[in-house]
Amino acid sequence: MTTIAFLFLIEFPGGGTGRICQDIVKTLHNRGNHVILYCDNLPEHPLPEGLKCVQMPRIAGQKGRVRDKEMLPKLIASFKEQQVDICFMPHFYYRYTKELRAATGCKIVFSLHSQPFWEIVSKMSLQKARAWENPWRMMKWMFHDVWRFYILKSYQKKQHRRYLQRLQETDAFTVLCEGYRQELLAYFASYDEAEKKLYVLHNGSEPTLSTLPQKKKRIVFVGRLEYPDKRPDRMLKIWEKVHIQLPDWELHFIGDGNYGHRLKATAQALQLPRVQFAGYQEDVVTPMSEASMLCLTSSIEGWGLVIGEAQMLGTIPLAFDVSAGVREQMLPQWENGVLIPPFDLEAYADALVKLAQDEELRQQMSLNVRQQAKRFSLEAAAEEYEVLIKQLVRDSSFPQS
Repeated sequence: MTTIAFLFLIEFPGGGTGRICQDIVKTLHNRGNHVILYCDNLPEHPLPEGLKCVQMPRIAGQKGRVRDKEMLPKLIASFKEQQVDICFMPHFYYRYTKELRAATGCKIVFSLHSQPFWEIVSKMSLQKARAWENPWRMMKWMFHDVWRFYILKSYQKKQHRRYLQRLQETDAFTVLCEGYRQELLAYFASYDEAEKKLYVLHNGSEPTLSTLPQKKKRIVFVGRLEYPDKRPDRMLKIWEKVHIQLPDWELHFIGDGNYGHRLKATAQALQLPRVQFAGYQEDVVTPMSEASMLCLTSSIEGWGLVIGEAQMLGTIPLAFDVSAGVREQMLPQWENGVLIPPFDLEAYADALVKLAQDEELRQQMSLNVRQQAKRFSLEAAAEEYEVLIKQLVRDSSFPQS
């Protein structure tokens, strides 16, 4: 039997990527695959019986490059002992992919769980936001960062080299949708093996409730309350535009983060009514199943895990049209969700009011999104993984770097 490893050497499960990794590991195991999870800390929730987890703890205060180098002999020894055939890496974080691959003979698959080059958008947004904190940061932004990002584009070039290196050093590079695959093929047209190495593996969501509660006149924002990527401040600005037209609707924020205190202060300063901050919740299924709409206002959204979860619960998603992944989840427009031109708050407000005031449309879309969610179930995602695994094992002509 093929032995499949998942290598996740940061806090586990952490954010969305860790949750996806944990879910797909469990699903593959339950389907009879031999799977081993490598992570730096053991999962809080118990794993299915027979699923092996190997802990590779980090040393506090240790720099990433030092940690990765010291961990390499341990990984090589463990991979040989466990006879690992294929290793999925859902992050860039491990640097010694080439050495691990050469020493063990296993095939390495890098899985990108966001949109390509998301790091560029995130870095630019963060630096721009920090520029307003004090005059020194503003000077740095004007005389250093603007040149770096917009004129020399040195950070963009660095990320392009990083992606190409990862593509060259692995046996397969997976992305979340065909649109992302085409984007990377265009970037790396000069690399002959890109066509053979780039694959699509969708993320999956797990069915949660067989029967759904009656929908309330409630809008939810679910996610980290952080500025550069999630931009929850936009949701408050949208609510400021629509709350008078929607007097019997509520807005709930579910999640926490560094921007939470500022968000609450803004809501109080603007005296926005019917806004609740629920904080982090272990179980978001119940509040999301009761909501009629899920609103995302992200600058970056590779494949909205929360979009798939909302659709499974019959909750209609609205989001900015920021990526091919979001489009694949939510099109056709006004059937499986509502996509808003980035970052048009007026258009977002108009769409929100239209949907809130049309109960018949909401009911029909609620049925539609539940059907759409079945396309991207965990079982469907596991089948895609198994197809790739079989090809890697079977195809002796699979490209070697």
